[in-house]
Amino acid sequence: MSPFEIVALLALVGYAIYRQTRQHEISKGTPLTIGLFLGLVAAKFAIGTACYFLHISDDGGFGEVLVMIAIMIAFQAEIVWRRAQALGARASDKTPVAA
Repeated sequence: MSPFEIVALLALVGYAIYRQTRQHEISKGTPLTIGLFLGLVAAKFAIGTACYFLHISDDGGFGEVLVMIAIMIAFQAEIVWRRAQALGARASDKTPVAA
């Protein structure tokens, strides 16, 4: 990875940790979720390092990390949406609340 990609990756990780710790009624991260996120990053780093030294693959990189972050965000969005629905949230202002 280039120095720019490493800086961008560190910025994204920092932002994700910041967002996980913000107080919200439905989307507050817990120490467990922060730990799982950091574990995900550490596992990706460890797997990439092992692949590099074992000469398994040398074409992975920044794109794979972005895909993993996108998958994580998609799962979080689904969890938050389900929690919000349980609290009576609507899909939009035009959608009536289910009785």
